[in-house]
Amino acid sequence: MASEKTLTEEERMWAAEHERRKVKLGTWVNSHTLNESVFTRRFPPNDPKALKRGATSTFFASGQVAVRVSAEMHEFDTLNRVMNETMIMETPSPYVVRLLDTFVVIPRPKIFYVAHILELADFGSLDTHIPARGMSVNAALACMQQIFSGLAFLHSSGIVHYDIKPQNVLVFRNGRLKLTDFDISLRVGDQVVDNSDDVLERYQIAGSAEYMAPEVARIFQWIAEMEETLQKMEQKAQSQEEKKDEQEEEKISDEYNIDIRNIYNVDIFSAGMTFLQLLTNMWDTPEYRIKPVVPKIESQKISQKELESFKELVKQRLQQSYKDRVEKNWSIEALRIEKKLRGNACKRCKSLFRYTLQSDPSSRKSAAWIVNRMTKWTWRPGRFGFDDAKSKSIVAQMVQSRGGGARGGTHSGTRGESKVQLRL
Repeated sequence: MASEKTLTEEERMWAAEHERRKVKLGTWVNSHTLNESVFTRRFPPNDPKALKRGATSTFFASGQVAVRVSAEMHEFDTLNRVMNETMIMETPSPYVVRLLDTFVVIPRPKIFYVAHILELADFGSLDTHIPARGMSVNAALACMQQIFSGLAFLHSSGIVHYDIKPQNVLVFRNGRLKLTDFDISLRVGDQVVDNSDDVLERYQIAGSAEYMAPEVARIFQWIAEMEETLQKMEQKAQSQEEKKDEQEEEKISDEYNIDIRNIYNVDIFSAGMTFLQLLTNMWDTPEYRIKPVVPKIESQKISQKELESFKELVKQRLQQSYKDRVEKNWSIEALRIEKKLRGNACKRCKSLFRYTLQSDPSSRKSAAWIVNRMTKWTWRPGRFGFDDAKSKSIVAQMVQSRGGGARGGTHSGTRGESKVQLRL
């Protein structure tokens, strides 16, 4: 009889960790399971034609609540990620969308989907309220005061959102803005852990290219360098040369390890790019849009050749956007774009860009520091200072003066974004 394989110490540790995760997940699933027929009766869509389908979830309003239904899943890792996202959403805060309930629905054996029952955002997501030529400075600053307040809370709780953008900010009738969408968020303690409970050594490429921090975008370039290195290694036959390349490979990878001291500043940069979008609506202009718009032709289907050409164009634009994010000084580039698209650049905007869009993560200010600073602008504080009450008042006036935008939404879809996720 063949002898059983002897596990290494590392394999035994991983097997024990995997079992621990399965027990934790099983307990969570059992406490949240709901029969599918009961779920569909309790939460019918208000308007079946108004479903909003994202990359991994479908959203709809049901009565006075919002329902977010995940895609069907059967893999342990995927369900584990949703469980950890749910636990983040359960953290109470006035700046985080309120999770009312969570259900795990099992339509078929070993097939799951998760339904999050959320408070209903009266006026949809923030991106639907950006005018074609951008918001006023006061309105954009009022929005950012609340976004930074939300980030200050998350960061103090050891959470990195990792995908800050207008699409992930919900707007309520009273002018309150709340953060949502934590499916790629990170948890920070002694180590940085993703929603799969895996310890991260390098930044994951996840989020939206338009709002991505340079240290994250730089990983894309590292991947390209690695692919080139591996191709060279395959062409070499001498072991000495291969060993040298392996050392070079390790040297490259070490350069891109996470600096845990500055991991929260990924969100700060994304917030700075969000501010630029609120001011200028740049990502919806032909000059800056990363993903080209495909004309809708009802009577003609796109050929496979045209589809491949379109995909290659998107890939090239993404590569260029990563290169621009790494190589440009965005605290200066943002001012140039603001002046070009708005005709001027304001002093307060310049300060906020300087606080957030530094290439060096350690040079960016913390969310809590920025919130405090915004309440005490050193020039004319009585006129330009922003506190929570003033911010809510300005946002409420803004959305209601524009007719409320997209009412009753939970998410706006994918307007002006190029979302990418690649786990290393």
